[in-house]
Amino acid sequence: MNRPQLCLSDRGDQLLRWQESFPQGRIIECYHQLDQYMTSSTMVWLHLDCLTQENLIRICNQIPISHPTCKLIAITFTPESRMALECLKLGISGYCHALSVPSFFRQVEQVVSTGGYWLGEDLMQQLIGTIDHHLKPTEMDVPKDPLEQLSSREQEVALQVCRGAANKEIAQNLFISERTVKAHLSSIFQKLEVRDRLQLVLHLQNHY
Repeated sequence: MNRPQLCLSDRGDQLLRWQESFPQGRIIECYHQLDQYMTSSTMVWLHLDCLTQENLIRICNQIPISHPTCKLIAITFTPESRMALECLKLGISGYCHALSVPSFFRQVEQVVSTGGYWLGEDLMQQLIGTIDHHLKPTEMDVPKDPLEQLSSREQEVALQVCRGAANKEIAQNLFISERTVKAHLSSIFQKLEVRDRLQLVLHLQNHY
């Protein structure tokens, strides 16, 4: 079942691509209206350019209490790594450009709906170098040495990811194809029970 889509923004006339992505979605201008339209499965897109820091924090604190299965995604006209990191710390699962193409918004929605995180590869590479001790895996059984569960080649790929390398760079560094890199990553995610690159980095950061 598709999740209901809500967007909190007072600039709906600038979010035509988002509206094209989710024609059944609703844009509301005031965060006080959220409870009026929220359900247990709603996905809420927070337009950061329209929110004060105080209201953003208030929303991120309140929604998990009143609607614990809802998902939050941040959109902005000026994405940058520092704010993306702050959003992750607040419990937001996705962060992307407010003028993305409709197919991109739908892709973000699919990833976040299944429990993943979406930052985009460029922001991901920037963030990997700035993740600090405030961001830690939650409810995850971290073994003493996670890499022991991986093959030697998978260990090399995992460590490359932790250094911020994209798939193309990993392929070049290890003299393998990008398809092989993707296959190794799928195996790594499965063995370590993580959903994506960000969770992999968080899973390994205390060890390497």
